[in-house]
Amino acid sequence: MSGGERGRGRGRGRGRGRGRGRGRGRGIEEGSHGAPGDTGGSQGQIKGKSLNASAAVFVPGSASLPVGKETDAPGRVKDDGQKEKRQRKSRGGKNEGRGELLKAPQPPGLGTRTEKGNGSKKQPQKHKGDRAESKGGGKPSGGQQQKHKGDRSESKGGGKPNRSEKPNRPGKTKSNEGKPNAARAEDPKKKPRGSEKLNGADPVVDKLADLQVSDASSSYVRFQKQLANFSLSKVAKGIPENATVLCVAEKPSLAQSIAIFLAGGKGRVNSRKSFQDVHEFTANFLGKQAKFKVTSVIGHVYGLDFKLPRHKSWDVDPAELFDAPTERAEANPKANICKHLKQEAKNCQFLLLWLDCDREGENICFEVIENTKPYMKSSGIQFPILRAKFSAITESAIRSAMQNLTLPNENEAMAVDARQELDLKVGVTFTRFQTRYFQGKYSNLDASVVSYGPCQTPTLGFCVERHIERVQHVPKPFWTLSVEAKKSGEIFSLNPNSGRMFDKKKAERLKNSLLSIGSATVVSVEEKKGSSQRPTGLNTVNMLKMASTVLGMGPHHAMQVAERLYMQGFLSYPRTESTGYPKGFDMRGTLGLQQNNRYWGAYVRSLLELGYKEPRPGKDMGDHPPLTPTQSATENDIGGGDAWRLYDLVARHFIASVSPDATHQTTKIVLQCGEERLSATGKRPISPGFTAVLHHSSIESSSVPALAKGDVVPLADVFIGQGETEPKGHLSESELIERMEKNGIGTDASIPTHINNICVRRYCNTSESRHMVPTGLGIVLVQGYKLIDKELVEPTVRSFIEKQIDEVAQGRVSLQAVLRKSIHTFREKFKSFVSEIEKMDALFEASFTSAESSKIYTRCGKTMRYLKIINSRPPRLYNPLTEDIYIMPLGGTVKQYKALACPLCNFELSLYSLGHKNFPLCPNCYCNPPEGMMEPEKGVCTTCPMDDDHPVIQKLTVCDCPESDGVLMVDPVGGPNWKLISTRSPLIAAFPKGINKVTVLPEVDENGCHMLEIDFNERKNTVAVPGGGLKYIGSLSDPFVEGLIEYKHGRDRAQIGRKRNFKGKRRGRGRGRGRVNQHDLKMSFYGF
Repeated sequence: MSGGERGRGRGRGRGRGRGRGRGRGRGIEEGSHGAPGDTGGSQGQIKGKSLNASAAVFVPGSASLPVGKETDAPGRVKDDGQKEKRQRKSRGGKNEGRGELLKAPQPPGLGTRTEKGNGSKKQPQKHKGDRAESKGGGKPSGGQQQKHKGDRSESKGGGKPNRSEKPNRPGKTKSNEGKPNAARAEDPKKKPRGSEKLNGADPVVDKLADLQVSDASSSYVRFQKQLANFSLSKVAKGIPENATVLCVAEKPSLAQSIAIFLAGGKGRVNSRKSFQDVHEFTANFLGKQAKFKVTSVIGHVYGLDFKLPRHKSWDVDPAELFDAPTERAEANPKANICKHLKQEAKNCQFLLLWLDCDREGENICFEVIENTKPYMKSSGIQFPILRAKFSAITESAIRSAMQNLTLPNENEAMAVDARQELDLKVGVTFTRFQTRYFQGKYSNLDASVVSYGPCQTPTLGFCVERHIERVQHVPKPFWTLSVEAKKSGEIFSLNPNSGRMFDKKKAERLKNSLLSIGSATVVSVEEKKGSSQRPTGLNTVNMLKMASTVLGMGPHHAMQVAERLYMQGFLSYPRTESTGYPKGFDMRGTLGLQQNNRYWGAYVRSLLELGYKEPRPGKDMGDHPPLTPTQSATENDIGGGDAWRLYDLVARHFIASVSPDATHQTTKIVLQCGEERLSATGKRPISPGFTAVLHHSSIESSSVPALAKGDVVPLADVFIGQGETEPKGHLSESELIERMEKNGIGTDASIPTHINNICVRRYCNTSESRHMVPTGLGIVLVQGYKLIDKELVEPTVRSFIEKQIDEVAQGRVSLQAVLRKSIHTFREKFKSFVSEIEKMDALFEASFTSAESSKIYTRCGKTMRYLKIINSRPPRLYNPLTEDIYIMPLGGTVKQYKALACPLCNFELSLYSLGHKNFPLCPNCYCNPPEGMMEPEKGVCTTCPMDDDHPVIQKLTVCDCPESDGVLMVDPVGGPNWKLISTRSPLIAAFPKGINKVTVLPEVDENGCHMLEIDFNERKNTVAVPGGGLKYIGSLSDPFVEGLIEYKHGRDRAQIGRKRNFKGKRRGRGRGRGRVNQHDLKMSFYGF
């Protein structure tokens, strides 16, 4: 990124915050059109800032920090110029004061927010479940809350909220903009139990009961009452004639599939273009004909960011972010999703929500509701908004969902709010502080952002913990005996009972004893049958582990592939925690889909004929069934590649889960030889069972000779083997996933993202064997956290918070209480972290080179400021103003030159010296080669670092090199020892002493070799120059010039113009080098 640019990014993710306190409905109740917020994947807006060399004054940086670098979740770009401004309302009322859900909507404009550009501001009517609003700007009458069930007083136009009321979303109200949460008055009657302990020493260890809210007002009780009052028969009775039903899916491809299944065929669907495709048809809706419109969003509608511009800047004190107000904005303004939903909702009586059936999907449901309900046609329907629950994109699953419609679950949506707001504030706060602190301070720091994430960092901690165990392991030598015996001419191995011996002399004594006896006697022969159990249903975590160990596929990539297969209708919903199938699952029907498959169809038919086995008991978490194939397919149907490999694995696993167990027979023979017991074990498969289809679980067969008790077996040989104890390997991806699940770090859907994050941010590398190897930066970070506060990297804190979020999803814990308690915990930890940052800095100083040791060097062609050179390996030029870094070639010496500028980029040239050879070097063109020129090579550079066609080389080029594909050029250092050097070989052509200057002329001879103008020194010249002068012009093919030159470091005398027919300005082939990854060019933090 250039120094003059300034970037800004905002994270997206799959979360959305509706604020804290939750003191209003989500726009589902009659006349109450709420405006839920968005956490946007725990990503705040990040403006690029660079730290100058003094590490004290911050100035605008050159490039934008990439999205997704500050926190755990990936980012979403925010376009300030096109976003629809979301006006936040001052909220009063009680934490749990919502109106009843799912009542009929009012006409547009009644109880809705003022849209941008709409000059009319209508006063909402006061209905049961409504909020009284003052849009013009005054205080609510009397400063008191309206006495309606579930109502609140609101001031939209600038009036202040009633100070006696508890703000619904601390940090997010318009009138309290910028004020810390602690400064806001609260309703003492509605404080959650345990709130008096928020200022305790360590809230993390407080009991779960401290967060409980009263049963009478809990959202769990309220939601259960709503469900108890809900029935589809009530909905069916209220359906008017020729009703219009709007269906909204999460992705366009899903919308199309749902429309085709509901319509009964593609030919019955009329599709039209809008901001998103809309599919229209007429079909049965709960017993009555209705017009359907099926469309989609593209993920989350909104993203969460800090509200005040000062909090979006890296200049603000990071500690302020814990109490910073947040706001929502349309996640993708260019897609016009909000406008699209409002437009399509007009004249619709029903809204069916077909979002993904997980917490994130539930969260998006309420984003859709906000943009549709105020614009739907009012008809007095009791439950106009319904939720479709499905686990596969198949006709049977979609039609089943239509017959089992239910209500959207606000509690699950609020759980996403809690997690995403925590990730935003905690991640951004720690990341900004430590990035600014270490920014530009260490030249070897190979990261653009030194990030912290509440899930990311404990994940990295697991990897570093295993690495430290490996480093601290002290190898210990051991010796083992290998014994071979003979039976009927067949050699077989015996295993001594002694195992590993750490005394070599003992091993030698035992060997000699066995050899002296020479035979062993069979003391027992034991045969028994065993079995390997068929697998349970496949949940997300086990699928990710199998993809890593069996297919060598990373978890992030595997999840992406599984989601594509789901959207294409090949697999059921891939995000599930269940390993047990729910009651009523159509096992025979699902299995029957596979009976004609080319690869396992015959096996499935035999299962159906002989009777398939009931799956082993697993855990039915009530979310989705285990992963299953939803149709039979081959690699041609799916497209081959990783998609086919993953489908093949899932399908085989499902079939194996209803197959018989695998059985085998084990034979163990025990022999005695002196005082040493020997044994041999064999295993023979009896029935392959499920392994016939799940090949990677097959039982390996091994045999032993037929022996009976009392048989004497002669020993064929005994020898000693030596080895060393080895530490456990680095954590495999499968082991890491298992540890994260066990410790409650992330969810089945987010675990792949967290693992991918620590790799993308260069804290960990994944080896070819799918093991997680931490980098130097990752190790220093984790060790630094442990020096200051080990809980920052251990899973205990995050695990506790995840449990609290689960309680929010169940409606048993207040969202407000979880946010306040968790933020308080991390605020205290942040204060401790800041006060003791020097401990981590000491680790950085020991691991990385300090940039303060650098010195002024050459001038930058972009800013005309001087670059600093950092003499590390590899050497680098660093621009403290733009945070740009230019890595220099390794192997030679980089020197200052003659203050000459590169004709292409205006950067000041340097000199790269290799022994007796010197080459001009442009730092910018070397790191960022112009189009068509060779890429810089990693490692040691033993030839010219510049392309042979670069102007700085062409200016000095004489002819082709006779020993390589390079060229001969005049050494830019010049006299007194003038010479020609090869750009691609060791060849040097030295001129005699007594020459003042050698100049390359543009003219060439008949062989294309440039003419040289040689200027001889009058006093020191010892050569008779033709014509008696002191100047001579000729090419290397000229006999006089050829006689002057002595060739070194190559052949004794090159056949210039004879053997190779030199041609000047021949394009160099280059060196076939791979481009240096952008990450390798960066010492600091922008444009990463």
